[in-house]
Amino acid sequence: MSIIITAGLGFGGYAYWLMDEIKHQHNISTENVLFDTANILAAQLSEKVKNSEIDISGFEEAFRNLKKHQFEASIYEHVIKTSEINAYITDANKILLYNSNPDDNVGRVGQPVDWRDVTLTLKGKYGARSTQIDKGNEFSHVMYVSSAIREKDNTSFPANSLKEKIVGVVSVSKSAESFNKFVFGGQERIIWMVVIVFIASLVLAIIFSFWLTRPIVGLISYAQSVARGENSKPPKTSLIDFQKLGSAFEEMRIAIEKKEAVKNYVNDVTHALKSPLTAIKATAELLEHEVSKDKMSLFSNIEAEADRANKLLNDLLRIAQLETRIGLEKKEKISTKELMEEALQSLKPLVKNKEINLITKWENNNPTITGDRFLVFQIFENLILNAIDFSPNKGKILIESISENDFDYIYVRDQGPGIPDYAKSRIFEKFYSLERPSGKKSTGLGLSFVKEALLFHNGIIELGLPTKEMTGANFKLSFSKS
Repeated sequence: MSIIITAGLGFGGYAYWLMDEIKHQHNISTENVLFDTANILAAQLSEKVKNSEIDISGFEEAFRNLKKHQFEASIYEHVIKTSEINAYITDANKILLYNSNPDDNVGRVGQPVDWRDVTLTLKGKYGARSTQIDKGNEFSHVMYVSSAIREKDNTSFPANSLKEKIVGVVSVSKSAESFNKFVFGGQERIIWMVVIVFIASLVLAIIFSFWLTRPIVGLISYAQSVARGENSKPPKTSLIDFQKLGSAFEEMRIAIEKKEAVKNYVNDVTHALKSPLTAIKATAELLEHEVSKDKMSLFSNIEAEADRANKLLNDLLRIAQLETRIGLEKKEKISTKELMEEALQSLKPLVKNKEINLITKWENNNPTITGDRFLVFQIFENLILNAIDFSPNKGKILIESISENDFDYIYVRDQGPGIPDYAKSRIFEKFYSLERPSGKKSTGLGLSFVKEALLFHNGIIELGLPTKEMTGANFKLSFSKS
């Protein structure tokens, strides 16, 4: 319906403008013809001027004969039987000498007249006017165009530079009604043509819309079936772009199924391995008390590796669940300052154990983001834990928040060994891990999880350059304010 209304207004507006423009251009062409006619009559009358007296006898007779003359001329579909052109003549004092149409409102012969066309022409300017004869009829306008009647001035010297003086005015007129019949006929045809074109355009638009939306409807139906988990095939369409879109949907479906399969596999493996790992650790703890002291370290290593394997399984399960997410199910406004303080509080024993000097700086009192509170907590926890692992005993960790333009930035810096150049391009890869100063092994999934989780919060993580004081790793988190 909106398309029909918009198209109707557009076509209607164009038709209205076109009809008005045709009328305007027709008025211009009519005025031009009247101007030429007035000049011809003025030139003829100028030849009969003597001592500033205008001889109108021949002119008067010509118009009298014109009114009596009967003829029939077919101009397209219009039949013309009488001439509708008129003229009047005044002298230099604006005295009306002759009027071919006594019924109009020009004035009485022998009396002075004061019309705009006469006044301008006597001043040597272009004289024209349009006058409404009947105030109650908007189509009763008469167009008048004047030309000067001139006489050569014999008093000028030398003789070859004779000047001309204006001794009178001839004004030619034609009623709007006489030429509006041509305009109205054209306007009527334009209206019919616009209506036909509008209907034809509407029919074509409906056909094209149906042809265009049919494959879209098919693709929507296919996408909905994919969302329901049905194993359907993309619809066949005649348009290459829609075929590509259908193929892209199919590839997306396969990718989602693969990710879901990986997630299910990781779930199964995790649950399958947790029980034997728990049994291995429990057995190691029991045997630890029954062996000699020189062999106790072996069982301690078994326990540590069992714990690490268990953590690896938990991290794998966590990142697999994250990668198969389409979006955040639960969103809330989160204070990054409060959540960072919670993460620091949870890791306080580790900070205290290494006697680390932890410094926090918040430029903005309470920067906020919208997202999943638990995921953001894990982002902060992983970064702080990474800084603790690489920091030396009695080292310093600096957490700083800065707000600039449309972003809030959080920096996590430490005084550890830093990240070598060869590792910078791989630091966010899964299972890639650098050796800790303590020799403690890592799962290599912490920073990868941070990068994936930030994507759900319009955030990114970058590796910055170390500073003079904070010589270790420098991680920069960027959160969009919008």
